[in-house]
Amino acid sequence: LSGILTLQSGQPLTAILSTALSGTQSNGTDRPDMIATPNLPSGRRDPSHWFDTAAFQPPPVFYDSQGAFSIPGNEGRNVITGPGLAEADLSLEKHARLGAFSERANLVFRADFFNLTNHPNFDRPGLILGTSNFGRINSAENSRQIQFSLRLNW
Repeated sequence: LSGILTLQSGQPLTAILSTALSGTQSNGTDRPDMIATPNLPSGRRDPSHWFDTAAFQPPPVFYDSQGAFSIPGNEGRNVITGPGLAEADLSLEKHARLGAFSERANLVFRADFFNLTNHPNFDRPGLILGTSNFGRINSAENSRQIQFSLRLNW
């Protein structure tokens, strides 16, 4: 019998704008203005609404003779807490000797259970302000997987 228990807190994440108007960074890396705390209490989080999307807004856009520009947003780095990970893996192994007087031949049966409890482990939410996926989680890690093996040693 052997097992692995993995528990991880959520990865820190940063929301971004789909276009860069500040002229200071490359396209898709400017940050929005943060007007409230984006992290929701754990009881209010679900894959369709992982963080408070209303906590972000695009920075104001200004126009001059050279075109449109904006001041970079005030959002700090890593202000959003992503989903955590909780996974239990288990392996069971049984050795059986073949023949009453033979110690050379034996049979090994093994069963491996990955994500034994079938706990949903979500991927990160959409982080691009203004897209339909902003604040939503659209995928998850693997569900429970079981594999069996039988090995003959001689």
